[in-house]
Amino acid sequence: MKKFLAFFVLCVLCLCPILANADSCSNHDNDRSGCLSLGGCEWTPDNNNGDGFCNDCSVGYANAPCSGSNCPESCQDCASEWQHYGTGQTFDNNDPSINNTTGMSSCPWICEADYYKSNNSCLACPQYSTTQNHPNGGATSITDCKCAQHYYMGGSGNNTCKQCPEHSSCHTNGTDNRIGLTYNDVTCGTGYTRYVNNNEVTCSIGCGPYAVSNSSNDGCICNVGYYGDGTTCSACPIGTTSAQGSQNISDCVMTSTTLFCDDTGQNCMQLIPNGITISAH
Repeated sequence: MKKFLAFFVLCVLCLCPILANADSCSNHDNDRSGCLSLGGCEWTPDNNNGDGFCNDCSVGYANAPCSGSNCPESCQDCASEWQHYGTGQTFDNNDPSINNTTGMSSCPWICEADYYKSNNSCLACPQYSTTQNHPNGGATSITDCKCAQHYYMGGSGNNTCKQCPEHSSCHTNGTDNRIGLTYNDVTCGTGYTRYVNNNEVTCSIGCGPYAVSNSSNDGCICNVGYYGDGTTCSACPIGTTSAQGSQNISDCVMTSTTLFCDDTGQNCMQLIPNGITISAH
């Protein structure tokens, strides 16, 4: 028991000076420079001799650390006066600190509409995308940026929004006005055939460039190098091809004329259906 009391007294003796030396606004009365450099403090002059009082910013107000004679002495209202919001940033009125925290050196913020948070800043969403699912802001990732109405996620680039093609369900004359569509959501109107190439959709009357008429009926079948049901035709992966009328990606096979070479162009690998042959050219 004596050892415990001795340990407790020792801890108190060590801790008390630390607590006593913890800086706060009230420690800087009559010290304008120290008050304003601390941050979260407001300076109220008492007379013309440089004396004054240093107090915590009130709830909902903030003052950034500052040094020099031109520092603002009053705390700013986070909702209307705060001057330190960056591009795409706006006041976060849902942050709990805004209703119960004094002495703030900065105001809580979120990214405004059509911006998303990246580290400590806000970046604009890619072209033709929106954060409409976050109408009051607050997007925290680029994945919160969804393609806007009449656009869909497609094409070869990541996060690329393509305009919906004419005669499609999501065109400006169509009926699908949702946001966040992908190329899988895009359908074509009556009398038009849907084609997909590199995740990009086109709607063509008749059979279009990727399909041919089926001699056995009035429908369409996919052309050489494509697969699908004749209404939707997708290109085979690079280095493979398919016979006319192929319906599944498994029908795409490697061609004997496909070469993959290194940067020198001297060492080439030829892919063939029955194996791999390596030869120099």
